[in-house]
Amino acid sequence: KFDNSQWNWVRELGASGYDTALFGKWHLNYSPEGAGIDDWAVLDDQGKYYNPDIITPSGRSVVATRVEGIQESLPFECGELVAPGDVDALARAVALRLSRPALADLEGRRGHVHVQKHRDAATAARTVSQLSLSLLAAQRR
Repeated sequence: KFDNSQWNWVRELGASGYDTALFGKWHLNYSPEGAGIDDWAVLDDQGKYYNPDIITPSGRSVVATRVEGIQESLPFECGELVAPGDVDALARAVALRLSRPALADLEGRRGHVHVQKHRDAATAARTVSQLSLSLLAAQRR
């Protein structure tokens, strides 16, 4: 696990007056926060290619496949829902948020506010559990 506070070449670029940015994958930690990068939007971990979370300094902009239960959990202003199997729409949604980090940042802030207002850990755990069980039941049919 990379210690974001340690010396790195991006810090040197910033100290020399360069603006720095990272958009895409960050394989070294949860996020590049504290690593000296001025602007960033990254895929979580190795980057899920199915329903990826895009992490920004303000939170997560979510691109998800429209499946049962997700619409209730994800307000439209916090990301984008795409039709199941529409790989092109998924790619466009992810590319849009990586190319427009201000949008991903705004959606992340909105999602953070939504979660603070409408969710608590117990409710979230029940919702995820119910969704998981319904998906498993659907696979068995």
